[in-house]
This record gives sequence, structure tokens and C-alpha cells, in this order.
Amino acid sequence: MRTEIKAKPLVQFSFACTKETLYPNKKLDRLVRPLIEKADTPIVYGDRAFKFDLNGDKVDEFFVPIECGVIDFCWWGIFSVNPARVLGFVGGSTIYIHKRVGLWSQLTVVTDEGVSDGRISKYHFRNGHYRKFGGDFDTSAYRDDFPKSLLTVHPTCDPSYRPERAQN
Repeated sequence: MRTEIKAKPLVQFSFACTKETLYPNKKLDRLVRPLIEKADTPIVYGDRAFKFDLNGDKVDEFFVPIECGVIDFCWWGIFSVNPARVLGFVGGSTIYIHKRVGLWSQLTVVTDEGVSDGRISKYHFRNGHYRKFGGDFDTSAYRDDFPKSLLTVHPTCDPSYRPERAQN
């Protein structure tokens, strides 16, 4: 059975799109450093970020990979800088940011589980944090059941990209 995600994403990114130059050291270090110290994997980052304005206030929020595995899976912290606070955590290989519903963008996170399989999770912002909603669902190239709406956007590694500019 195919599971559809109706909303087309605006942006898709992964660890390859993070940059050390985008990480706001002074503003987030006090939140990120304790997370790095607790990490129990050999590949720990917390020194790079992908930025995107998730709530339309013209101030970027930051996705910071905290710890990563060898197949592009990362535990990501989502942070605001003004004020500096944790907005939530997601785990996965690829993150899709959707158009805002209410004040905040919804997220879809794909975890690669081998060459042809994956697991998809959805997150929305509620009570001050990003939280998973609904159940995860598995997808496979063999069943051809990856949500078609997620195929409408290519990786967007340029942090200055804004979808509204592309539509004009």
C-alpha cells in the first residue's frame, strides 16, 4: 500500500549540505556541546549546520548533525538562535521541509535502510518543539511506494535559496 504525503516539500537536504561556515558557534555552543559529550558513536559533529527559516520570521533556524553513522544517518538537533534554544531532534538521512502550516514548517525525514529500502517519519511543531506525529512507514524501491510528492524537489544545499524566489 502506498502512503502519500500530500504536501510537496520546499527543500530537501542531507549531511552533505551542511557547512561549518553556517554553524553559529557563539550562539549555539552552550546547547550543542553537552549533546556532543553524551554522544555514544564514533562519528560526532556538532560543528556544522544547514539553515532555513522554519517559521517565517526572517530569522534562520539551524539543523545541526550531532552524531552520524556510516550510511548518512544522523541525529539532528534543530535550534533557534534568538533566543538560543532547542526546537527538537530528528533522526534520519534526508530531511524535507514543507511549506508552513500555521506558524511552522512540517518536516518529513527519510532514513535509508539499505540500498532500496527506507523508513519515513513526519514531524510537526507543537508546544514549542518538533515532535513526531503519525506512525513511521516503510518504503521500498521493489514496491515502488516512495511518496511521489517527495520526488518533486532536488537536494537544496544553497542556504540562501528561498522557494518564494524560485516561483517568481
